[in-house]
Amino acid sequence: MDRPERTRQLVKDGFLVEVSESSRKLRHVFLFTDVLLCAKLKKTSAGKHQQYDCKWYIPLADLVFPSPEESEASPQVHPFPDHELEDMKMKISALKSEIQKEVSRAWYPSLGPFQPAVLGEVEAGSCKI
Repeated sequence: MDRPERTRQLVKDGFLVEVSESSRKLRHVFLFTDVLLCAKLKKTSAGKHQQYDCKWYIPLADLVFPSPEESEASPQVHPFPDHELEDMKMKISALKSEIQKEVSRAWYPSLGPFQPAVLGEVEAGSCKI
């Protein structure tokens, strides 16, 4: 029995966040010439090939796009002014620094605030303390 010629080819792939029932899940989406597939990257040990768990797929022939008149009105997006975005970035950076300090104190309580220079540097496989 002859096999039909396989014509499925990968067109594009990328990551997206799937939102369902107030939870967010990172998904890897693959667009093939005949199907759209959404998968979850499985955890594997180092050195193994990446494996995926298929969550859903849609044959492209089954996709129907409503006309603009039929579709729901898209929600209004209100962008933040640039100065507010910059303020948020500064606050995030400060919080990140504080978290790093707290984590360092948890790992090295006897040293107080962790400073990499206190422990020395690693050079070509040797450690200077």
